[in-house]
Parts: sequence; structure tokens; C-alpha cells
Amino acid sequence: MVVSGDCGGVARRRWSLRVSPGLQVALHAVLAVFACALGSFIALHHPLWPLPLTVTFLAWSTAVFLRPAIWPLVLPALLPVAGLAPWTGWIVVEEFDLLALGAALGCHARLVLRRSPPEDRAVAGVVPWRQSRPRRARGGALARIGLGL
Repeated sequence: MVVSGDCGGVARRRWSLRVSPGLQVALHAVLAVFACALGSFIALHHPLWPLPLTVTFLAWSTAVFLRPAIWPLVLPALLPVAGLAPWTGWIVVEEFDLLALGAALGCHARLVLRRSPPEDRAVAGVVPWRQSRPRRARGGALARIGLGL
């Protein structure tokens, strides 16, 4: 428990949960296996294309595993197209759920196999702005933008 801040004489408590790296890896592995099992089960029970959809699910998971930055671009783009309920008759589960499970599988599998702790890595390969340039270069760039040069 961490006590921080001054709220009119009353200390405000901020709770933080510390999880060991081994437990983090185990949780990511369990989630990856669960996403793989559920996605494969759903794809294999597709009414029209069970085998092609299973292969597509595994290929999408592999693509997200190799390039985890693509899922935020692909999922919203395929949202209007991935709903085939009028043709398949699926009401509870549809193809977009397979896209989401494939993204979860790829990301969690990558988190299982990463080599550095999460504090040392930039999120999705993006370097934080404050660490990307020295202080003087940042100030010069901001001055040029402000002056319209």
C-alpha cells in the first residue's frame, strides 16, 4: 500500500499490485492457450468454411505475433466486413470474434516470449517522445514550428 497526496489533512491511499515476472509469463501463457483453444474451437465449428477459417485464424494470430502493432489498425478496418451472420446464421458468435481472439492470442504469445522486462521496452516499438531527442533539439524543433519556419 502506498500513501500519497494531501487531501485536506486526510491521506489518500493508492493501491498497487506487484506481480512477479514469472507469474506474468504464466498468466500470459494461460491467456494465449485459452485464446488459441477457444478460437480454434469456434473456427472449426463454422457452418460454411471450417478449415479455411481455422487456417486464417492461425495465420492472423501469427501475423499479430510477428507485428503486434497491426492489430489496432486491422480490427477497426475489418469490423464492418467481418460480420457474416446473414449468410452463416451465427447469432451469438461471428467472424469478428475470431479476429479479436487471434489478436489476443498473438499479443499474449509474444508477451510470453519477450526477453526484456516491460519497463525497458517501448510500447509497440514506439519510443516515448521525451526520450527520442535531446532536450536542445526538442526545443529547437518546437521553436521552428511556433515561428512557422
